[in-house]
Amino acid sequence: MVMTKLRDVLFTRKILFLVLLCIIACIFFAIYKYYEGTDFSKNPYIFYERSITARIGAYAPYAFMDKGGTLDGYVMDLTYAISRVMGVRVVLLSRRLDSPTELAKKHDADVVLCMVKTPVTSKEYDFTAPYATHTFSIFARKGAPPPDMDYIAQGEAWVVNEDGVYHELYGERHDCPLSGTAEEALHDIAQGRRMYTIMETYIGKKLIEEQALDNVAFLQGTNISVEYAYAIRKGNPNIFDIFSNGLKYLHSSGQFNKIQHKWLEKRFLLTKRNLEQFFVYAAIALTIILLSAVAMLIWSHVLKEQVRRRTAELKQEINERRKAESRLRQSQAQLVQADKMAAVGTLASGIAHEINNPNGLLLLNLVFIQDILRDIRPYLDTHFEKEGNFMIAGMPWPQLRDTLDSMMEDSIQASGHIRDIVDDLKEFVRKSGDSPSELFQLNDALEHSLRFVRNMIKKSTSRFQMRTGRDMPAVKGSPRKIGQVLINLIINACQALEHPAQGLLLETGTSSDGRSVFFRLTDEGCGISAEDLPCICDPFFTTKRAHGGTGLGLSVSSSIVEGYGGSLSFISEPGQGTTVTLTLPAHRPQDTCHD
Repeated sequence: MVMTKLRDVLFTRKILFLVLLCIIACIFFAIYKYYEGTDFSKNPYIFYERSITARIGAYAPYAFMDKGGTLDGYVMDLTYAISRVMGVRVVLLSRRLDSPTELAKKHDADVVLCMVKTPVTSKEYDFTAPYATHTFSIFARKGAPPPDMDYIAQGEAWVVNEDGVYHELYGERHDCPLSGTAEEALHDIAQGRRMYTIMETYIGKKLIEEQALDNVAFLQGTNISVEYAYAIRKGNPNIFDIFSNGLKYLHSSGQFNKIQHKWLEKRFLLTKRNLEQFFVYAAIALTIILLSAVAMLIWSHVLKEQVRRRTAELKQEINERRKAESRLRQSQAQLVQADKMAAVGTLASGIAHEINNPNGLLLLNLVFIQDILRDIRPYLDTHFEKEGNFMIAGMPWPQLRDTLDSMMEDSIQASGHIRDIVDDLKEFVRKSGDSPSELFQLNDALEHSLRFVRNMIKKSTSRFQMRTGRDMPAVKGSPRKIGQVLINLIINACQALEHPAQGLLLETGTSSDGRSVFFRLTDEGCGISAEDLPCICDPFFTTKRAHGGTGLGLSVSSSIVEGYGGSLSFISEPGQGTTVTLTLPAHRPQDTCHD
């Protein structure tokens, strides 16, 4: 008892120590993120040998202002990194991204940080290698059907913003109304004047969120995209070399990938300052959560220990009670099953007798009628040749003559099939000891068994296959009992199928050494769990007790097969189906001599 308490105390101390280490690590991480080194290229007091004037393009999806009014974003970090590695200072002529009037001004700057290369812009600017690619998407009023992609921006249902990149690139292709800005295009859709528009994906989603346009939504993407790059006013080759070489250096040093991961992976939603605040708040929240978790862990450990001690005293009594109840249920199930089998035997004998009498008379009369028809056919044919066509039972004689033989054959075969079923039923319920050691073919036993379950197979699956082996050696035993085993296995397989599309395969054959024959049944049903698989042949074990299962079918089948020197084996996985193989020793001629 003392050792148990000491072990519990040590366990609790280890947990507390690990939790404290996690808390300390989170706090240091938050402090590190908050006091991360300042980017000195943004400091206006740092001296650079050269200054370059820059401005933001009309649409700048990679730059934005945070709540404090500081211009930030992917393109800004990229520009400041080029500024550092190339030893120049970039001076922004405008920092107002929230003012459409300010963005529309044509500032006389050396470089535009965010611009798309188009035929119009190429006249005034040289472009570096692109640093980002942006796709176009279709936005529509909610509930609108997908448009014909071969006719984008065609017709009165479309609207395109005149100041957008798409209009500038593909203006000569589309024939639809124009709006002044992207905001106006989305408002035209929201107010029902238009149905579709196409614009850059990020711009459309951001405006829908900012403008709270609940009835406008992203509909689908397109394969149209544009590339953003630095645009340097023509006639400034030195500045062009600065930004081109700066990008190359950032690529080769790995800084480009770090900046891209920082912003593009976060979809431009968090500025650096917001990130710092996020980590600080996250560290505080995590500390509170961890402290609460420590308290709950200690309390839970105490409760678990109390519950463990109290429940340990009841386990023995519960186990004994369960064993007694299980023995009682097994005894009851044995009595019920015995009564059922006795009733089935009596009922089957009576039914077989009542069916055989009228069916025998029916078969005898059908054969007699077939002989009559065979004898009077020549006279009817002669009458047809002399008098022409005539009707019998509402049918012309030539048509009736062609179908009469097949009708009689079908009727006789159907009556014979009834007789075979009755005989099989009588054989199935016959008491043990009638013919325990006769030679028979496994394929014959299977054919007899299928008569009982053929309708069940048709209802259970639409994909039934049967492959029987040829020239199989005989087996020694009771064909009735082996047929009982086959019927039980087939019924279990049909019940395991969850819908008719799942298949069922029956196979018979001879082993490679010729010493045994086998019957293999494969279904694509629900399968058997790994826990239940070793127990399926135990007496009274069943997973279908709620549906009337007694757990005796496979147990009795296994006993029958083992009595004749054979075996039953099962391979199954839940959801993948089950394969059961029945193996019986083949009869050899020398066995008869020994007998």
